[in-house]
Amino acid sequence: MSGCDANGDSAQTVRHSVLVDGGNRFFELYTPSSASADASMPLVIAFHGAGDSGPGFQEFARLDREADNRNFLVAYPSASGPNWAEGCNCTRPDIDGVDDVGFVDELIERVDQDFNVDTSKIYAIGYSQGALFTHRLACERSDVFAGSAMVAGMMSIPVATICDPTGRQDIMMMHGENDDVLPWTGVPSGLYATLSVLDTFFFWRSVSDCTEVGIAQETKTTHSVSRTVRTVSSCREGSKLRLDEIRQGGHQWPKFAAEEIVDFFGL
Repeated sequence: MSGCDANGDSAQTVRHSVLVDGGNRFFELYTPSSASADASMPLVIAFHGAGDSGPGFQEFARLDREADNRNFLVAYPSASGPNWAEGCNCTRPDIDGVDDVGFVDELIERVDQDFNVDTSKIYAIGYSQGALFTHRLACERSDVFAGSAMVAGMMSIPVATICDPTGRQDIMMMHGENDDVLPWTGVPSGLYATLSVLDTFFFWRSVSDCTEVGIAQETKTTHSVSRTVRTVSSCREGSKLRLDEIRQGGHQWPKFAAEEIVDFFGL
């Protein structure tokens, strides 16, 4: 990976570590060429799927290109093992009590030490099992994140039973209708029980205090991929919700995901 001083001379990726519960946790931080220690910048934190890593997710997420174009920082944390402690009490980190939420807190504090993070513009993006963890963060850190995006991952039922966000945040979901890993219809029972994708969307509409009864719906086609896009506005403090159903889509990170998500966030 590349590395140079953080004075805005060139784009760079640098590995950082933070101490959490007596152990080192790692994340890669991508800074665009326009980054400066003095200028306030948004921060996007991108959470990989099961069995992957921060550097692995960085390879295909295409978020660095968006960061270059729109001037924001991107952090790619790595889980302590194959999975995140998503709050379901079903993964090894959950059972072992790994404090992944605390890791995220420390990550934000560390980045803010080196760069002037705009704390009103901190965003979370998760893919697959990282998306399930992002749902947990959106529940427990609604006062930290201005927006969260979950690709190919709905909310686990254990998290839904205790989720009570109080802050304002925009929520976007993107899911393939033919996902065979985390099915659109959810997993109604068992150790890995989840809500369906639509029930997760309706859950966020409920806890976000949306007063708009109807759901706006339109069809979009990008790179020959058709999507049904559902949106709800008039939510808490002007927040908004969006769900992209990818027609005939599987368990994947679409090529257009990064651009669509940062557009939604308004970056």
